[in-house]
Amino acid sequence: MSRSRMSLLVCGLLLVLTSWVGATILQVPGQYPTIQAGINASSNGDTVMLAPGTYTGVGNRNVFIGSRTVTLKSSGGPDVTMVDCQSLNRFAWISNANVRIEGLTITNGSLGYAGAIYCDNGSTGIVSCCNFVNNIAGSGGAIYGYGSDVHFVNCTFDGNRGTSGSSFGGAMHIQYSPHMVIDNCTFVNNQAAYGSAISTDGSTTALTNCVFRNNNTVYTGACYFANGPAVLTNCVLWGNTADYWGPAVSTSTSDVVATNCTIIWNHSINYNEGGAFYFCMGGLTINNCILWGNSSPQIFNYLSTSTVSYTDVQDGFSGTGNINQYPSFVDSAAWDCHLALGSPCIDAGNPSSSYNDPAYPGYPIYAIYPSRGLVRNDMGAYGGPGADDWSTCSYGPPAAPIHLVIVVSNARSIVSGVTLTWESVSGVSSYRVYSSTEPDDGFAEDTTGVFDDTSWTAPVPDMNTFYYVTAVGE
Repeated sequence: MSRSRMSLLVCGLLLVLTSWVGATILQVPGQYPTIQAGINASSNGDTVMLAPGTYTGVGNRNVFIGSRTVTLKSSGGPDVTMVDCQSLNRFAWISNANVRIEGLTITNGSLGYAGAIYCDNGSTGIVSCCNFVNNIAGSGGAIYGYGSDVHFVNCTFDGNRGTSGSSFGGAMHIQYSPHMVIDNCTFVNNQAAYGSAISTDGSTTALTNCVFRNNNTVYTGACYFANGPAVLTNCVLWGNTADYWGPAVSTSTSDVVATNCTIIWNHSINYNEGGAFYFCMGGLTINNCILWGNSSPQIFNYLSTSTVSYTDVQDGFSGTGNINQYPSFVDSAAWDCHLALGSPCIDAGNPSSSYNDPAYPGYPIYAIYPSRGLVRNDMGAYGGPGADDWSTCSYGPPAAPIHLVIVVSNARSIVSGVTLTWESVSGVSSYRVYSSTEPDDGFAEDTTGVFDDTSWTAPVPDMNTFYYVTAVGE
């Protein structure tokens, strides 16, 4: 988060404009020796910043974050900032807190549940640009969420394991989350008895632009959804295995919608039931997908219903627009499942414009890569409106808002309002305005005004007031 500051002396309408970059930051280990010490010293809205290095020992594992709004991030990104729990405890417990965690590699966490992060008691927040590697737990090898709503964006989960014979979620197990969002995340080499990568129970789950590869489960899929709906959009599930059934997606009493997903070469070792989807007592809707090379049959329903349309299904499946042709990928040996030129899946998805691929700038009838051909939907993960949203982690804060201007409106010589304007900043999700009667202290978020894109208008304050504007990263 970056910010710029301005001040307004109301009595004389004196305007002073300055710039001020950076938020309230608590440096670890520069100011505080451990992560826990930095968290303990933080107030709502603060940032605990980790310098590059490897963090071990007491105070850097089993970190408790409770009843506060705080950002925990690294200054250099996950490649140079590691928390090594040394198989002695999990990394963090987040309870009744609003937390953003960014730019860490968390490894070798170990506990009965949640090897890396446990979230409960209504916690909210975002975990972004983090790597979770070789964490283990009875369930939730890396993440265990209970009654929380923490979103995961641009994260990698590699080699995490649920260790008990009835473990749920090799990478993460989520219970009773009202809106679980997982976006642009990669899950590889994770293991558990149920849900080798993800297991949910009683949650509403949305997976977008995610990759699941080489995960292994005993019973139920790389993704296992129980007692709650799930939506998968522009996801790839490739090369996952199960000892028994449903190596890719399995459900129990859940409704699932899959749109523009590529689900290929997933295999069951002992039972050939539902290589792509294994459904038990739920409803399945599949649009614009590719189901190929999986254990046959591609879809297995037990007391369930399936509606499949505009999908390439090996061995065929009844439904509008479905085909049964080898999809033809760019380089399947190198894990590249972009559609090759000439693939029968190009421009073969739902013809409704609401499913169109992104258009090439200036040529509205042609699709932009990674889609192919015209803008009609391509089957598979690289077609549809979300085809160009596969992003990588762009680390670091956005620039500070610049070209700040303050305008004071008057009505018959009586000051009646103040408007702050600034130039838009690339790569931000929102802006915030803070105010104080002191130039260097006492700032709090000012909620008296109304935002309109890159401006903010509020009643004029009663005394000399200083403002700063922050740009908040996506």
